[in-house]
Amino acid sequence: MIRKLLAGTDGSDSAELALRRALSVAQSLKAELHVATVCSPDLAQESLPPGGETPMMIAEQIASGVLRRHAGSGVTLEASSEVGDPADKLCQIAEDQDVDLIVVGNQGMGGSLRFRLGSVPNKVSHRAPCSVLVVETTAGIEPTPYATIVAGTDGSARAGRALATAAEIAQAAGARLILVYAGKAERGREVLAEAERAFGAVATMSRIVDAEPAAALIDTAEAEDAGLIVVGNKGMTGAARFFLGSVPDKITHHAMCDVLVVDTA
Repeated sequence: MIRKLLAGTDGSDSAELALRRALSVAQSLKAELHVATVCSPDLAQESLPPGGETPMMIAEQIASGVLRRHAGSGVTLEASSEVGDPADKLCQIAEDQDVDLIVVGNQGMGGSLRFRLGSVPNKVSHRAPCSVLVVETTAGIEPTPYATIVAGTDGSARAGRALATAAEIAQAAGARLILVYAGKAERGREVLAEAERAFGAVATMSRIVDAEPAAALIDTAEAEDAGLIVVGNKGMTGAARFFLGSVPDKITHHAMCDVLVVDTA
């Protein structure tokens, strides 16, 4: 179950959109949210004219601003300012505080602090000790509660754990959950029948798509106007014996919506 979220921000518009998504998810799940502003060491030690603001000072201002703006959100909220590599620091905070879900925007965090963080979402998704939600922020659209969620399964135990997380979020948000099997119809019917027995109270639709798994999930999400794709962090291997270690990576790089990469270890 998701009980504590961690979101990183630098005060930029895209980071604010990811933060608002984190707040929305935390509200629906009745979870806590920790917001971290991380300043890289080289910028933290820059010498500035007397009276000038250091990047660390700006980071502290952003953190306190988050608390002021979202004090009435109904979410148990805390914020911190840190010095270190942003991706490494977020992962470390997640481990130290037993975080269940890290939330990052898909544009990285660049913005007002001049952090060189274009690779932050990619690094976090590969190194995180927990699940990661990569939020689509390039369109600049204000987040709304998820209405449709797409989740992939191949019948494996790992995929089952990802489906359980998808069902938890769908139920909390009141969203419809679409289950997708990528492969041949005969095996797909067996896998989806089993998934429907486990999650039928939440899952409202299922699809069998004879295509590469990443493409199947992305295409289904686009066709159904889904706001979220859910996939396990180890890909989907299952009985079809596809070599799919790159499936989550492909989806996070190419999907036009939010992507939740579930820690299925």
